[in-house]
Amino acid sequence: EDLNRIDVTFGDQIRLFGCQPDRTHLKAGETLAVTCYWQALRPVDADLRFFHHLLGRHLEPVVKEDGYPGGGSFPASLWPTGQIVAAKEELALTDPAAGPVLSRLAVGIVETDSGEYLVAVTPQGAEVELAIASRVKIDPQQRQSIAVANPVYYKVGDVAVLAGYSIEPGETPLVTLYWQVLNST
Repeated sequence: EDLNRIDVTFGDQIRLFGCQPDRTHLKAGETLAVTCYWQALRPVDADLRFFHHLLGRHLEPVVKEDGYPGGGSFPASLWPTGQIVAAKEELALTDPAAGPVLSRLAVGIVETDSGEYLVAVTPQGAEVELAIASRVKIDPQQRQSIAVANPVYYKVGDVAVLAGYSIEPGETPLVTLYWQVLNST
């Protein structure tokens, strides 16, 4: 994959050139590997935590990965000034209901002691609320076909359909209803 150039600087300390996701489509149960290319512009003395979040339709976090580069073995305080550092992170999508959505991969830095997010600034001096490294399409989970003993079609507004039911007789009968969601918004 090609490098998605971002070119922002966080807190006058660290420059992010861009990121390379290993794929542009993702399904529940899969992992997105992202390599970001960073550079310390001056010695870093603060304890910095890096975040990589896949954001959904309304910028809600679908996957959150926060931590230190190299799994904690190569924090920014050890980076040589001026050297470009390639840091690979993996984001596991575990939520089967996350798709379908064209998500945004947001990348940033938090000062661990204060909890403050470092502001991202473009080369032109404009502050960026979110450093978007890439877009990744989250595909819907494969639907399973279920054999329904008593199929029906009863529409509930524009939201759902009662697709069928089953009844297991007994002292306390067990009734199972099968629903189909029409509109998830």
